[in-house]
Amino acid sequence: MVRGGFYAAHLFVLESWMIKGNRKYSLTIKRHRTSISLEEPFFEALGEVAGELHKTVPELIGDIDKESRETGLSSAVRLYLLDYYRAKAARNRVS
Repeated sequence: MVRGGFYAAHLFVLESWMIKGNRKYSLTIKRHRTSISLEEPFFEALGEVAGELHKTVPELIGDIDKESRETGLSSAVRLYLLDYYRAKAARNRVS
């Protein structure tokens, strides 16, 4: 679940609308307009991770975009989140 204050503080950056069960998000990354299409749970996870890293959602998406050129941005975001939570689970098993 995305924390209310964080979500509300950064919602103004995004426009969203539903397309066939996914939510399409339009945002600006370094003065470049782009959009991603994510299921709501992925967008909520993206907000959680951004908060944990003390970044805005657009900043985190920009970082993900810089690191991944092999796939589309929406897929890159999903894969980033999968890797993030796998690494977090592995750290929790070790401690």
